[in-house]
Amino acid sequence: MADAIKKTTNKEISIIQKKAEFYTPEEKHFALMPMYGEPVTGQWWFHQAVFDNGWTVQINFMIMNWIPDVWLELQSPDGAVTVKHFLHAPEDLRYVPEVHDISFGKSRIHGKWPNYEMHVEEEGFACDLAFEEVTQSVFMPPDGVFVGRMQPPATPVYLGYAVHPRSLVSGKMIVEGKEISVKGEGYHDHQWQNTPQSRFPATQWHWSSIKIKDYTLMWWDMTCAELGYQHFSFLWCLKGKEVIEFEPHCNYYVVPSDFEIDPVTMFPCQKKIQVLFDMLTIKGTMTYKKKKVLISYPLGSLKEQTEKGNPNRVYRRLLADLHVDLEILGEKVVGDSVEIIEFGL
Repeated sequence: MADAIKKTTNKEISIIQKKAEFYTPEEKHFALMPMYGEPVTGQWWFHQAVFDNGWTVQINFMIMNWIPDVWLELQSPDGAVTVKHFLHAPEDLRYVPEVHDISFGKSRIHGKWPNYEMHVEEEGFACDLAFEEVTQSVFMPPDGVFVGRMQPPATPVYLGYAVHPRSLVSGKMIVEGKEISVKGEGYHDHQWQNTPQSRFPATQWHWSSIKIKDYTLMWWDMTCAELGYQHFSFLWCLKGKEVIEFEPHCNYYVVPSDFEIDPVTMFPCQKKIQVLFDMLTIKGTMTYKKKKVLISYPLGSLKEQTEKGNPNRVYRRLLADLHVDLEILGEKVVGDSVEIIEFGL
């Protein structure tokens, strides 16, 4: 089987690359999703960036039951962490139908698709960041929903997901009155679901979007209680700008090790995560080793946490040293980078 993969011809690769258009979302998939007829909904526009000067940032424009909320998670080079929520009134939400243009008060995402700008203006923090697409955007056809079904007849729970796997990010941040110029690489997605955030349809998961040489890989491994504890492992692989592989049910396996007690939640969390690939087109390993914790907090509703005394679930994001040793469509891909990996347990 491996020999057959190594003999992949240019014609066969061309056929694979024709998938790129099939898996490319339109601008409307990054616009506000109305989800008519759903009494309880949630959607968010998540952004993360790792900057050359040692700063990292995660900014989430989130709407839960039509209440807009800007989430900020900011990490300085010396390890200081800032976590803030900027809750807005419902009338602060403004958007353009089927256009990637969403505002929460003075904070706004907009631009000439597929590139865009983000302006955040909140108490104690502001930024102007430009996102320039390095790879194409991706989603699961026909409408971006990968858990459940949004098209009639819709399922009781569904989750949609449209992704910018890799962008150049540049601009400035103003932190407590101090201006900081930044440039680096980042990631952006739009997710929408017909269920509260506390019932996010993933009981456990590991997620990361990584760059190595000319390749970008975005993978998400999860277990879904809402759908009978089904296991989902999917992966996007892009070379240069275009998708060359997408698998919704992958043969890769996440192996955590080297545990420590998280001081925020008192939950045992892994410092090392190895991903073992045994796919037809991708084989080998990726190994993440913790550099520092970016954010950690208990999962579940406040009621669940209070009743149980201690949180029985945790959300954690790590900045990690990554070593890649893969074979992708017969090409050996070996290298190192610094990446973000998140997990919910």
